[in-house]
Amino acid sequence: MLLLAELLKKNGRKPGILTRGYGRSSPQRQLALAPGAEVSAERSGDEPQIFVRSGLAPVGVGGDRFEAGRLLRRAFDVDVLLLDDGFQHAAWPATWTLC
Repeated sequence: MLLLAELLKKNGRKPGILTRGYGRSSPQRQLALAPGAEVSAERSGDEPQIFVRSGLAPVGVGGDRFEAGRLLRRAFDVDVLLLDDGFQHAAWPATWTLC
């Protein structure tokens, strides 16, 4: 995921990463986090910490990844959304799938 985000950035794209944030406890249903943002694992979930700390792309966190993606696009004007474990979200229309 991080390598793909890095390659997209090098080619002039503005990627954003979407992840569920399983196990987090936050009063907000979705979060839009800036690259390198300081946020607790309790608020974001463990796995999003890897993406946020990389500083490569903004990260949208939430069980409803469609809404998290909309939030991420509004907040950071991303033009490509990368879904972590995207096969778990069948409602999202896949343009490309990498396995």
